[in-house]
Amino acid sequence: MNIVCKNNSERELKQKEKLQNLMGKYDYPIFTQDIVIEQGTRPHSHPTLTLNTRPQTDIEVSEQFIHEQFHWYLTDYVDRAKYLECIKYLKGEYSKPEGDVGSTENGFWLHLIVNYNVRIVLEELFGSAAVREMHSSGWVSYKQIEEVIENNWTKLTQELSRFDMIYQR
Repeated sequence: MNIVCKNNSERELKQKEKLQNLMGKYDYPIFTQDIVIEQGTRPHSHPTLTLNTRPQTDIEVSEQFIHEQFHWYLTDYVDRAKYLECIKYLKGEYSKPEGDVGSTENGFWLHLIVNYNVRIVLEELFGSAAVREMHSSGWVSYKQIEEVIENNWTKLTQELSRFDMIYQR
């Protein structure tokens, strides 16, 4: 794993150390090896997975890291035709809510897949009670998407399974 601090600020260096410690403790899904930590930036996956220094708790740091890793999973590890078919299907099933629900044309539906998979991994690592507590505390990348996932868990599980969009360890 290649983790670089953009400015080598104290906060970036602390975040790097925290992430490295967590990576030694938890079995994270890894789909890209290059990570940048940059204070003040908005986390993003491409072209290089970039995290910020905002998250503090183990579950928050894990959520941000795993979320961006799952963007790489969808880009490089799933069947592209199935992925596009899944997005098309989800567009017919779920209305895009107002607000910040993804910055691309398909951002909302893409994040249904990403956030669903993140939730599964976080529940495996920390337990469902800790994930619910994190969401209720206000720490969540996309609150409206998490609400859709929560309210449609069984249906979404069936739909994403049908398109092979659920990460299997």
